[in-house]
Amino acid sequence: MCCAAQRYPAMTTSQPTQIHPTLHHSSQQIRLLSLCEDVGGKLACNISVFDLSDFPQYIALSYVWGSADVQHEINLNGQPFLIRHNLYLALKSISRHVKAGDGERDGSLQRTAFTIDVESPPRHWKYFWIDAVGINQTNIRERNHQVRLMSNIYKSAAFVLVWLGPSCEQALDLLATADESSIREVFEPYTDRFRASVFSEPLIPFLSSNYWTRMWIVQEFVLANNLLFAASSVLASWDCASHLFPNIYASRCPGPYAPAIKLVNERRQHIFRQKQGIQPDLLELVQRFGLLDCSDPRDRVFALSGLIKNDLDEARDILPVDYSLTPAHLAVKIVGLAGRSIKHRELLESLHDWLKLALEVDEHDVNGEVGEELQAVLDQAMGEQEEGDFAALSTPDPSPPILSPIWSPYSQEQRRDLLTKVMNDVDRFPIN
Repeated sequence: MCCAAQRYPAMTTSQPTQIHPTLHHSSQQIRLLSLCEDVGGKLACNISVFDLSDFPQYIALSYVWGSADVQHEINLNGQPFLIRHNLYLALKSISRHVKAGDGERDGSLQRTAFTIDVESPPRHWKYFWIDAVGINQTNIRERNHQVRLMSNIYKSAAFVLVWLGPSCEQALDLLATADESSIREVFEPYTDRFRASVFSEPLIPFLSSNYWTRMWIVQEFVLANNLLFAASSVLASWDCASHLFPNIYASRCPGPYAPAIKLVNERRQHIFRQKQGIQPDLLELVQRFGLLDCSDPRDRVFALSGLIKNDLDEARDILPVDYSLTPAHLAVKIVGLAGRSIKHRELLESLHDWLKLALEVDEHDVNGEVGEELQAVLDQAMGEQEEGDFAALSTPDPSPPILSPIWSPYSQEQRRDLLTKVMNDVDRFPIN
């Protein structure tokens, strides 16, 4: 959930701040936070550098940054450091869980109920990866480096802690304690039709949380080995929460809880793809999630890059994360990548129009150098077609251009058929 200090920040030096210890960008180093409280009650934290090839067990936090209007000062490596309100609430909650696990009495935590198959109970929670603290957000070179590692960071975590905030406390309490059959009946089978009842009403804040609408959440949620949901004093496991969501494979869910349902099913599809050796393509992902909320429109592409390939080097080769690119240049770059396999000018132009919408590119930004670059990309794609290298792809794809297959060992139609069969037959392929 990286957030730019300004919309398109200028390039900064690569020197670390006094608070942030140096990262070597030629390696896979990250900063992990350890949490404690000082005598005065103010949150005090330390951050240390570790390499992803040799790191302690850690928890990756997934949360919404929220408004910058309200900020709180914490102590970070002995110095004052400002964080936003939602993160402050998350850190306070984590601190209380750790304390409770160490045997300290806190009456407000007595309702906590959860089961989770991670190895470490709260008293063993020590290290956390938190983007707003562990990344120097004003340093573009560092942001590029860390975003390229993001998929590995979330896959390598013991589990991902999903912070939903106080409004979801009652919902998580219900998910953690209700029987599975009752949870499964909240939605009509294989649909997104919500069955309103006295039982299901407390779940509405969870299903409609703005957590599900944020761009960076997608890869954090999908790639997690395991998930634990948190809201104030209550924790609920993914095993409990997953029973709530219907199995639907669709690019568009029209219902009010579409963002949550779509993201949960993307996680299910990701598990299936891994087992079958199928890789999603960038254009399909952008079509499904590319209009979610983010502070920087370029993140509608960069936030999905970690889902394209399992191998970090391959992902970097396909779509290098580079915040020095303007949205207009990034749109042209993606059209160029698509042009490797889509040899139809109208489809590529339609794709570019859609990317301009997703990346919030103004029409005047496509003039001059960017416009010339786009025409060169289109001419190159059509030139390769005329040479006959892609004769099999010269016929226009009848599906929407954003769904045209690229970088995939299977065609879009094959992937759709496979996934539809699985997602509509849960008994034969039970996945949570």
